[in-house]
Amino acid sequence: MADRLSDLHEVSAIRIDSKAWGSVGLVTATSNDKRSVPWILILDDAGEILYHTTFPNDMYYWDVFVDDLDQDGWPDVWTVLCLRGVSPERGYLVNIFYQTDGGIRESEREEQWGRKYNHLLKEYFGEYQVTRFCPTEGYDDISESVMTKQEAEEMLEKRFVIKDDLFVAYDSQRRMGTRQDREPPVKDNMITEYHDTGAWYVWQPALPETLIHKTCPDEKLRRAVGEENYGKINGVFYDAYAGWQQFYMLEGEEKLIMHSMLTGQNFILEKTADGFGREEA
Repeated sequence: MADRLSDLHEVSAIRIDSKAWGSVGLVTATSNDKRSVPWILILDDAGEILYHTTFPNDMYYWDVFVDDLDQDGWPDVWTVLCLRGVSPERGYLVNIFYQTDGGIRESEREEQWGRKYNHLLKEYFGEYQVTRFCPTEGYDDISESVMTKQEAEEMLEKRFVIKDDLFVAYDSQRRMGTRQDREPPVKDNMITEYHDTGAWYVWQPALPETLIHKTCPDEKLRRAVGEENYGKINGVFYDAYAGWQQFYMLEGEEKLIMHSMLTGQNFILEKTADGFGREEA
């Protein structure tokens, strides 16, 4: 690795079971060019690079997570980056690397950097009140490490704003990933506001039988939100700067399901009639 990449710093490394390559090293680091360049690498026991990629300049790692996001039995990697000199609360960039039996497949988010994708229909713009918490199975056992019950109750008081030029959302930052240099939670309450005046929405069609990512049904989501809500899903979108939050649209309803990859939990959002509420006919 040293022969390929010189002047690495901010290095964080863990060993993971990749399934495709067996036990490997997952390394995130930064190299110096004219600006800092974040890297992600997968190494074998000999230090040979099995996979690597870089990200836009002047960014750094907030955290890196290993999950089976598409529920195909292969652990995937997703990275969360921030801009240098900008508070993390001002925005993140999420990239997902899906593992398959053929290696690593990067998500489309990598290709969307620097271009504005705003495919969300105006009928979904508005202000939404969080009205229901839909915890996943086993939440009680992990609540203290992902989202406490106190934080879940506080979320029920929040209003999300989804407009063509403004996105305001909330989530708990309690969960820790693999980055060794990220400070652990020190506050009783880790609910954070995300405020994006760029509002880069990325939308794609989705049906119950194709979730997630057109691989297999997401039974965890189905059981959490109930069959009636799950059966009405007809699309999903996210804002690029809070990319770990997925919003599922429901056919014939002025409601959304917000799924947080960061916490693994779900909330029902209902459009309000005031503020930035319903579009005029």
